[in-house]
Amino acid sequence: MNAVDAVAEIKGDVRPEWTIYCMGHATRQLVEKHFGADRIAGTASDAADLARLMIKKGNIGEVSFFCGDQRRDELPDILKRGGIEVHEIVVYHTVETPARLEMPYHGILFFSPSAVRSFFRINTVPEHTILFAIGNTTAAEIRKYSVNTIMTATEPGKDNLVRQAVAYFSSLPEDGPVHE
Repeated sequence: MNAVDAVAEIKGDVRPEWTIYCMGHATRQLVEKHFGADRIAGTASDAADLARLMIKKGNIGEVSFFCGDQRRDELPDILKRGGIEVHEIVVYHTVETPARLEMPYHGILFFSPSAVRSFFRINTVPEHTILFAIGNTTAAEIRKYSVNTIMTATEPGKDNLVRQAVAYFSSLPEDGPVHE
């Protein structure tokens, strides 16, 4: 999503004649807004699936990969192994902004691995706190810092993760989580 916003800002009102592949529903919505739904050739829920989808198309020789400075390697590595030349273009930089929690919470939602690193740089969580991850990569990052219960979104997207957390806590007794 950050890459789409950054590229859209650079391009302004110009709508390039690109064929676009993107990850996740929210990113797809941004691509549609800035570049048009007709430009989207495929969407997947994670980088590995997106790379496999692109390779399966069979007619892609090279791609421009708009990303941040803390991107993961799955997408470019799989594309390169599939014979697709990757031109990486860093269009934004991730800045961690840790904030100390002043009280314990029953649940905390994480939307990226960098958010996990930033949070745990100065925080710990009680063992009863449920940690929610937007995807498997974020969940794996949480496991580096905590043994707490992690609930991973069943579908990618911020709204889905929030709905999942609300549903989880709505299903508990009125006095909150029960801990032994």
